[in-house]
Amino acid sequence: MGSSVNPVYAAFDLLWLDGEDLRSYPLRERMKLLEGCLRQSPERLLYVNDVEEQGEELFRQGCQMYLEGIVCEPRLSLYRGK
Repeated sequence: MGSSVNPVYAAFDLLWLDGEDLRSYPLRERMKLLEGCLRQSPERLLYVNDVEEQGEELFRQGCQMYLEGIVCEPRLSLYRGK
């Protein structure tokens, strides 16, 4: 028998909310809206907060924890996806 796996979804950006396109909002505003949406969320749905400094240490710890990756972008950036 294999072990049970409980996946966790880590959310770090919000592009739409209640039918409104948020892609023209700066990242920090989108993250603030996302944080509000996830206040009452289940444990398996996590809000990923931003880190302003110590990026190299964050990367090192992420590698030790076998995390999938790290997203890095300026707080005032607009969404530029296709």
